[in-house]
Amino acid sequence: MDTGTNKTKTSFYKIKKLIVRKPIKLYEINKYLRIGILASITVLFLTMLVVLIITIKDHKYVEKTYPVYSYENSAKINYNVAMLSNNIYKQAIIGEDETYLTNYVDKINTSLNYDFSGDDVADVAGTYSVSANIQGSLGSESSLKDIWNKEYTLKDKTDFNFKDSKGTIKFDLPIDFRTLNQAAVDINNESKLAFTSILRITYNVDIEGVTDKGNIKEKLSPYIEIPLNSSYFEIQGNKTAMNEGAIEEETSTLTPLKLKKILFLCFAIFILMAALAFVMIKTKVKITDDFIKKEMKKIFKLHGNRIVTLLEKESFTYETKIKVATMDDLVRVCDELEKPILHYKFQGKENNKFFVLENEMIYIYELKKNK
Repeated sequence: MDTGTNKTKTSFYKIKKLIVRKPIKLYEINKYLRIGILASITVLFLTMLVVLIITIKDHKYVEKTYPVYSYENSAKINYNVAMLSNNIYKQAIIGEDETYLTNYVDKINTSLNYDFSGDDVADVAGTYSVSANIQGSLGSESSLKDIWNKEYTLKDKTDFNFKDSKGTIKFDLPIDFRTLNQAAVDINNESKLAFTSILRITYNVDIEGVTDKGNIKEKLSPYIEIPLNSSYFEIQGNKTAMNEGAIEEETSTLTPLKLKKILFLCFAIFILMAALAFVMIKTKVKITDDFIKKEMKKIFKLHGNRIVTLLEKESFTYETKIKVATMDDLVRVCDELEKPILHYKFQGKENNKFFVLENEMIYIYELKKNK
């Protein structure tokens, strides 16, 4: 390959590295309009900033509480009824929410499930117990009057504890239904009165817990109610007890009106900053013909010794045309290739173009109004 051609290609790649620069597209606006817009945005920005500072200093707070530790706990009673051998029921165990024939009932099997769940670890200590109460009343169903009651302890207080964010306690307790029912029957027989007797069995769960956010204390008491001294019965009551709680702390917060005002001012300041940056970065003063004349004089003053002026338009042949972004880029090409910068002197569109020829390549810089 020809040595001159190699030199040309090497120079081309060097020059390409020098001029890899993509100009940013700017929007042209009138000089005084641009100044007015910038001044208006600046005044609004400073005004909003001052109002924001005054609003923050002249704050109004309200006291509010918020949870720092939340938890929930629940206690649920489940049961089934154990039957005596009889000619009616085939199964020995009957499940919940049924109607039970009193003479065929042996005992009621109950179980309690207690669950605790908190946001974090809690050191929980508690007790559970079961008590029974038989209440005897007289009168019609709409106007019963309590006459007597008997208390029973079915399960003494039992301690439990756990240290975790979750905890579960479960225990089973069979209820001697026949004995409790007979107590109500005996009172009716002795008194010769038809008392309405209700057996209430209460499952008590008491806990106290310690967390790194404070202490908690809860009491749950689900219960079931069973009619006594009747030929049949259904088991009712509040079988599930649950509670959600929280350890709370008090804090001072801005009133909603003040907070909305501050947020609005911050948003407005942000928009004004963005508008100010856009006008400063993405716009420029609209260039007139006077600018072209001034720039031409400046170019000839700085680089006149590199420029060769052509009086007539020549027809040059080239395969590759490269447009450069600035006059300084074309000067670097000129110095790199050791070639003069050519320029037409006659009036017309081509008068704003400067170029450098190198074999089959031409490097062009065109002075434009939207430069």
